[in-house]
Amino acid sequence: GPDTTRGGSPSEAFHHFSGYYYEDPHIRGFSHTHLVGTGTADYGNLRVSFAPEVKLDRPPRRWWLKKLPETEHAEPGYYRVETEEGVVAEMTAAHHAAIHRYSVPRGIVLAIDPSASVDDDGIEEVDFSYTDGQLTGRVLYRGDYVGRGRSFELYFAAQIDPQPSETLVWDGEAFVPGTSGSGEETSLAMRWASDARVRIRVGTSLLSAENAARRLEGAASFEDVRSETRGLWAQELDRIQV
Repeated sequence: GPDTTRGGSPSEAFHHFSGYYYEDPHIRGFSHTHLVGTGTADYGNLRVSFAPEVKLDRPPRRWWLKKLPETEHAEPGYYRVETEEGVVAEMTAAHHAAIHRYSVPRGIVLAIDPSASVDDDGIEEVDFSYTDGQLTGRVLYRGDYVGRGRSFELYFAAQIDPQPSETLVWDGEAFVPGTSGSGEETSLAMRWASDARVRIRVGTSLLSAENAARRLEGAASFEDVRSETRGLWAQELDRIQV
């Protein structure tokens, strides 16, 4: 789901414990882990972010787009929003898996940022590698909430279609051509030569890279996952009669 901001990093932690605050005018990106009701900001790991090419001089944690609030739509298992820059984002989620669909205008860069978190802190190690449309990696994370016990490892596997015309890696100081990264702050940026309809399938696991890859098998069709997830929510909520 979306992580929001008001012109940068969250300035009011109280409103951003889970990354999203409706009143914010900007979207930082769309991350794969969220907590609710913790009383402290945490998670927001593995974020997909966007920015015009002119912002390639800064890391994705400093990117944001202006959302069009009237285009926001949310329901169990589905979210959609459009931005002033022309990006159209849709996403659905299964157990430990997600499918993203994006309309990406020419001149807009898409980044997958494993070093992201709600408060831009807590990342201890990141490793990732991209080959022929496949991205795999690992994050070692100790956030404000989960770090009270111990850090956890988030393994991920992603399939990007169509493949980008160029890939860049943030090395801590600048984006450079590349397909792999490691460290506390690194990410993969992608560009397409023309307007693109991009689909990203993501699997995650707290146990192993193999488990993360297997999660992709259950996230093949966007509409199937959306329907199945809505059904699971309905099964739970139908226990309540009003």
